[in-house]
Amino acid sequence: MDRIATIKRTKEILDKYQFRMKKNYGQNFMIVPKVPLLIASNPILDSQTTVIEIGPGAGALTQCLLEKVKRVVCYEIDKELIPILENELCEYPNLEIHNQDFLKVNLDEFQDEKIVIVSNLPYYLTSEIIIKALSTSKKIDVIAMMQKEVAKRILTASGGKEENELTLYSKYFAEVSKLTDVSKNDFFPRPNVDSMVLIFKKKDAPSDKFINGIKVIFSQRRKTIYNNLKQYLNDEQRVLALLGELNVERNKRVEELDWETILKLIDKLEEAK
Repeated sequence: MDRIATIKRTKEILDKYQFRMKKNYGQNFMIVPKVPLLIASNPILDSQTTVIEIGPGAGALTQCLLEKVKRVVCYEIDKELIPILENELCEYPNLEIHNQDFLKVNLDEFQDEKIVIVSNLPYYLTSEIIIKALSTSKKIDVIAMMQKEVAKRILTASGGKEENELTLYSKYFAEVSKLTDVSKNDFFPRPNVDSMVLIFKKKDAPSDKFINGIKVIFSQRRKTIYNNLKQYLNDEQRVLALLGELNVERNKRVEELDWETILKLIDKLEEAK
């Protein structure tokens, strides 16, 4: 079968099914085979792996994964892409397709399988998808293509304005490494920004303490950490005592805290409750 990941083949498929891109889904299809082949050849994927692919599009990456792993379970929210995937990849018996929003999927349904999530992430859903994958108690690794600036922030954030829920989840629950850069010219239609592929190797199951602490601290990012904690603890004196113990001024915002202070605050927060 010809590679789907070429501009010629992609346009043939889109014309054949009279498919039109939908901006609200952030659709940009891979049109060079080098990146899908590189992802599929990564050692964390093998013949025993079940891949969950989010947003397979026209199947450029899907095709390469199907040739490498045990099973590929695709979640595609655009129902018009379902017949394209079913027809163009019909020769692969290890393909399973769902017209479903991945964010509504219960990952516990995947029993004792070796699972890796692989996706060219829609830019507007990057944080939600990565956090969902890392929040589960299951051992799930992730290979994700995302906006380059977001990827760089995940790799380098060390506190301050660069830190957010996504960067904290990433460094706390995964070993993150860069696989490759991806040019915006490798997509059709061409997006406005370049991308990067990151590998998230899951470390430990997330603790409820950490998840709850992050939600509290980042509940209103632009407000002071004092206001966020007061809303949660509903006790001004306990909040002031907690901040005093960590030498954090009450007018500080979360974006002004370093990584170590955030971790200490999460630990103390559960005790204070």
